[in-house]
Amino acid sequence: MSQPFKLMRGDLWFQADLAAPRFEFLEETPKLYRSLLMALNQFGLTQAEMKVEVDTRNIHEFSPGDWATVCALYLVFTTIRVKTDRVEVRCSDVTQVDANRLGEVVVAALKGVTAFFGESPFRGHQMTFALHGTLEGTTSKDFVSRFTANAPTNLGSLMGTAAIFYYGDPSRLVSSVTVDLSGSVENGLFVRGYTTWDASKIDADSLPSSGIAFRDAVLDGLGLSLVVE
Repeated sequence: MSQPFKLMRGDLWFQADLAAPRFEFLEETPKLYRSLLMALNQFGLTQAEMKVEVDTRNIHEFSPGDWATVCALYLVFTTIRVKTDRVEVRCSDVTQVDANRLGEVVVAALKGVTAFFGESPFRGHQMTFALHGTLEGTTSKDFVSRFTANAPTNLGSLMGTAAIFYYGDPSRLVSSVTVDLSGSVENGLFVRGYTTWDASKIDADSLPSSGIAFRDAVLDGLGLSLVVE
């Protein structure tokens, strides 16, 4: 029987890697703006939420990779960054957005970039979800201990344990699962899943269902059932 896992907070990060750096973003920013606005206005994007962002950590010199076109989608708690070598999509609060809706945002962002080029420029996709929640009927410490054993005993009082697992699968290049005590939810559990796909073997429209299936497989493998209120 699976353990109810009540979701309290979480985020999702998605990255689409380009096959090669594309500097057209820097040369034709207005054209990129138009492509992204047409693709993402259904999620509330207006020109007021679009900007060019420059990484200023090195104030003395900039490289093309320091520049990004940024779209803030406040209605779905998501920020999109288009860079010369990748597209990043980050939802800061998955408790506020339906997973299918968030998948639609990812697909729209990729299609907006594809429309800019006239062809798909992607070679691979990455996704990470991080979930913090509480358990019923057991403590997070006891739950995590199911996956760990033989911790060193000569270093003091054991405060907790964590586990990370790595996998390979024909449908995914590399995957990993982390289970740990939550650092942001009192007495909570932290679960992180990471996976990658070859863009030549999966189309953009299939990414949402594949991402949700991966999340569900991770939770099922840990013996958890997600509870979202």
